[in-house]
Amino acid sequence: MQMNATRGAILADKGLSDLLVSNGELKKPGTVIRNPKLALTLRQIGEHGPKAFYNGTVGLNLVRDISESGGIITMEDLLSYRVRVKEPLSTRILGYRLLGLRILSLYGIPSGVSGPLGVHRLVEALKHAFAVRMNLGDPDFVDVTKVVSDMLSPKFAKGLKKKINDEKTFDPKHYGGKWNQIEDHGTSHLSIIDSERNAVSMTSTINGYFGALMLSPRTGIVLNNEMDDFSIPLNSR
Repeated sequence: MQMNATRGAILADKGLSDLLVSNGELKKPGTVIRNPKLALTLRQIGEHGPKAFYNGTVGLNLVRDISESGGIITMEDLLSYRVRVKEPLSTRILGYRLLGLRILSLYGIPSGVSGPLGVHRLVEALKHAFAVRMNLGDPDFVDVTKVVSDMLSPKFAKGLKKKINDEKTFDPKHYGGKWNQIEDHGTSHLSIIDSERNAVSMTSTINGYFGALMLSPRTGIVLNNEMDDFSIPLNSR
């Protein structure tokens, strides 16, 4: 269990230990764990919207906890934050606008991607796509024009399709990634469509197990360690 592997870090953080430790020991599987501070945080955001975080009690309490732990995030950082809304990558296939894997369209939709074989093809296509993803970066700082152009190119998709074998899988190096990521820490994603075709999707992650190994005592939020996804200046590979 990952909690056991992270035991030392959990015990070292007051927020995590208050939530996950009882009488000096990690809580056992099946134990009901309640996080009332997080419940209050979510209620405040639900009632007051984004301002509760960016210019309200939630943000203020979070900044206080980060500061007390030696962090550098300030309320000014939250107040000045702006979301950059950009057009998602897409392509046209069979008259439809598709936001997904062009590779799969080469098998024929839906017959070529249905059933157990379809699942196999999807998984293999995703492996190749994740390998290509390693060449991407923040477009505000890195030129990813060619990588994006390749990802949308029919010729590029055909080349990747030729590497997919319907009978077997391969070692990680076959897929062309710059490094191997055998173990995935996991990102949770939900896609919900109702009977009237209204759709909602949500992706949630704190990156590694238990994120930054810190839970904000005032808000109940487990902080992420997403910064390890970025290269450190003068120390990048």
